[in-house]
Amino acid sequence: MGAGAKVVRSVHDVQLSAGQPVSVTYSSGRARETRARLVVGADGRSSTVRRQGGISLQRDDPVNYIAGSLVDGLAGISDDHDVMVGEGDQLLLVFHQGGGRARLYAGLGRSGQRRFAGPDAAAQFLAAWKPGCYPFSGFVASGIPAGPCATYPGDDTWTDTPFADGVVLVGDATGYNDPIVGQGLSIALRDARIVRDLILDGARQPADFAPYGRERFERMRRLRLIASVVSVTFVEDANNRMARAGVPRREDGQHGR
Repeated sequence: MGAGAKVVRSVHDVQLSAGQPVSVTYSSGRARETRARLVVGADGRSSTVRRQGGISLQRDDPVNYIAGSLVDGLAGISDDHDVMVGEGDQLLLVFHQGGGRARLYAGLGRSGQRRFAGPDAAAQFLAAWKPGCYPFSGFVASGIPAGPCATYPGDDTWTDTPFADGVVLVGDATGYNDPIVGQGLSIALRDARIVRDLILDGARQPADFAPYGRERFERMRRLRLIASVVSVTFVEDANNRMARAGVPRREDGQHGR
């Protein structure tokens, strides 16, 4: 704010009319309108700015699902490092928050979409934390849920052109990587840095942001490849792996040669 920025919270009913200048109307206690040479959309996966700016989103179908929960009661586990454990069809992760609290995640194959569902989802989730190669699995399994257990699709989205007349997108608004490789914050910060530098150099027109669009397109392409490798290696269902390799699925009662 010391640099001249004005922060307005609790905003809703945002309406954007792209062009020069861009007109933005919104409600914050009352209807308001402002005009700007450029709007930076950083409003998340369901971005209003992206939709109203006429920017299309591309999407890959999910090849995995990510279940996660906040858990207390983990004081018996050293928190000087985080943990990644791959066993069976699960990729299990521990991110310590301090004070015996951690965020736990499980990367699951597509068949795991509803593995942790219903009113006892958190208990099911903790009960699954028993990989034999992790010496502290007993502590995790006896943890105390500090929030709900939710499961999200491991899909991947991107925009071929993350800008339009008077609009440029950053972060999840312009597409997000499969969360199995945990790059969301890094992607958003790099987007913001590149767009900031272009704006400081005078970028205002769509063509001015073309270098950002090219760099982000290639960056997301590489991240999609990495996420696919991690999914295939750690969490993809056995049947999906065989189908990918062209191996017929065996039904019960059938025997291989």
